[in-house]
Amino acid sequence: MKRIILDIDDTLNNLSLDLLRFDGLNFASYDDIPDWPWGYDIISAIAELKGEEPMGLVEYWQRLPRSLWATTTLAPDFDAILSFCDDKVGLGNVLIASSPTKCPECLAGKYEWMMSEMPRELHRQWSITPRKWEYGRDKHAVLIDDVWGNCQKFHTGDPEDNYAARGRSLLVPRPWNHLRGTNIMEALNTQWDYHGQYPV
Repeated sequence: MKRIILDIDDTLNNLSLDLLRFDGLNFASYDDIPDWPWGYDIISAIAELKGEEPMGLVEYWQRLPRSLWATTTLAPDFDAILSFCDDKVGLGNVLIASSPTKCPECLAGKYEWMMSEMPRELHRQWSITPRKWEYGRDKHAVLIDDVWGNCQKFHTGDPEDNYAARGRSLLVPRPWNHLRGTNIMEALNTQWDYHGQYPV
C-alpha cells in the first residue's frame, strides 16, 4: 500500500513568507523577491533584507510566539496538494509530518494549525518529528517536501544512523530549491510518474 508523508512548513503553508512579515518585511508573495540566494537560511534572508546582523539561532527561534505557528497562512497550492494526495493514495494513507523547533510554543501552535486547517480525516494522522526521513525505511512511502536535503535522505538514508532508506520523494517547487518557477502540479505529477510507480 502506498503512503504519502506530507510536510507542513513551506509545503502546505507560507511559513517563510510569514516569518519575513513577522520581522516587518511585508512582501505580498515570493514573486516580490526577485532573487533568493539564502537557500533554507531564513535568518540570513531576514538580516540581509533588513540590512542588519543576523540573530543567533536559538535567539531567533525562541522568540516566535505560539500564535505565529497557529495562524501561518496557507500556501496558494494547499488545496491542490491535498487533492493530489487524495487522488494518488487517499487521505487515509496520508501522514502529516513536521519538525518543530525546541520551543514548546512551536509544538502547540503547529497542533492548533493542523486542527484548524487540515481536513478532519487527517486530524489523527500526524507526526511531529525532526526525523521524518525515517519513514523512508518503507519502500512504499513517498515524501512530499520543499527541502531537497529531506527528499534525498528519504530515499538514500542517513549514514550517521547506518541505514539505507528505500522511500521515494517529491520536491515541491519553492524559491529556495532548484524547481523554483516550475508549475507545482506539473512538478508533482512528473516526479510521481518517475518515482512513484512501483509494485505494491
